[in-house]
Amino acid sequence: MSFPVHDQYWMDVADFLSAHITANDDILAPKEFEYRFVHCFTYPLSYSVPALGFQWVVVHKGNLAKLALSFLMDAVQQLRPVYTNPVFVVLSSHELPVVETNNDLLDFNQRLRSLLENSPPAQTPAPLPNDPDVLEFPLPSSQSKPPTPDPAPQYAPPAHTNVKVSVITVCYNAAETIERTIQAVATQIYPNIEYIVVDGASDDGTLAVCDRHSQVITQLVSEPDDGIYQAMNKGIHLATGDWLYFANADDYLFDPYVIQDLVAFVLDHPETDVVYGDHEARFPDGTASVHAPVPPEKMLETVICLEPDRIHQPACLFKTAVFQQLGNFSEDYHIASDYKWFIDALPSLEKRLAYIPRTVVSYAHGGASGNIRALFDEVFAIQRQNSLCQEPDWLKRQLALLQQEYIDKYERLEATHYRAIRVDQKLQQSEQLVNIRTCHLKQLKQRLHSDKLV
Repeated sequence: MSFPVHDQYWMDVADFLSAHITANDDILAPKEFEYRFVHCFTYPLSYSVPALGFQWVVVHKGNLAKLALSFLMDAVQQLRPVYTNPVFVVLSSHELPVVETNNDLLDFNQRLRSLLENSPPAQTPAPLPNDPDVLEFPLPSSQSKPPTPDPAPQYAPPAHTNVKVSVITVCYNAAETIERTIQAVATQIYPNIEYIVVDGASDDGTLAVCDRHSQVITQLVSEPDDGIYQAMNKGIHLATGDWLYFANADDYLFDPYVIQDLVAFVLDHPETDVVYGDHEARFPDGTASVHAPVPPEKMLETVICLEPDRIHQPACLFKTAVFQQLGNFSEDYHIASDYKWFIDALPSLEKRLAYIPRTVVSYAHGGASGNIRALFDEVFAIQRQNSLCQEPDWLKRQLALLQQEYIDKYERLEATHYRAIRVDQKLQQSEQLVNIRTCHLKQLKQRLHSDKLV
């Protein structure tokens, strides 16, 4: 449901944001706000970035379904309603006065409640508040946990266990999260697992947690490094397995049968170099949702276009030899090197990329890549350097998108120009009114003075 940029409700929201936004704020809003605000991102990003990645979320009540439901509930619980009108609700992390319950907010609550009630059970977050009229905005409980899966193998056990899997966890000051990661590795049914932990010289108790699980960890290295990708490359160098899996320190394997199912799959598909599955995204409020990526034949375009259903590194099992053939992760980037690896490797992988229809990992939504601006700075730099993104067909698509964006923004600028003219006219009318009232006041003072003289 698009709307004209000269709409009064839109202008009121834009003016409110202009009055309160700071230079480094990021906004998630309908695309019509892009031309007014430099750091404005549109609704599709709600499928890949947590609500706390933004200082402002502008919700068009007619477009609730365009936002990821988990993101929307996260935004409602983490941010504060600071402005409403019949069309929009503005949520913010800034310490601004919270909007008191009014008809506009009640309408938003009712629409959100209807959306929740009509959503599939797997997508439905925590229970709704008891008050049927007002949806509360509570802070999330730090004790909330994602739903526990019912573990069961999804494939017949592999014919043999000669295939060795190296699980690599890189971490730095992860004492609060790494234990569950280790426990998920320890409970894997598949026996031939090598577990390597590469720590960046943590000083918060991470090593003490690792020591408690020393019987699970095959190798523990703790020394300073230059970021997660240097640590991951170090893990690749240390690994002796046939296949590699990267278990990040705030992620965990979805159930005890993940590695066994992955090994069974690659034994049945010996041509595979990289196999990927579904992933569960966990949000700070305890909600979680499972996302299935596109099939291999669509993956390259999906990765280039940054679609939310692209491949995710925590849901992948890599053949060790593929890094010898295609290279390790670039250490020139600190957030998006896995994106660079995939965009460089996918054309070479071709038929050697496979999809397994099962959930592989539960990962914390956000993490190191939760910084939106820094993430996209790296992603766009990677795209500019990638030859595939410079091919004529892709450039034509980019040009068409830019042309349409230019037309849209020109129309918005034109609407703003006419709005400025109307505002100027109102100012002139106001000045004339002030002059008239000044004259009347002057005449009134003269009459009063004359009356006193008489």
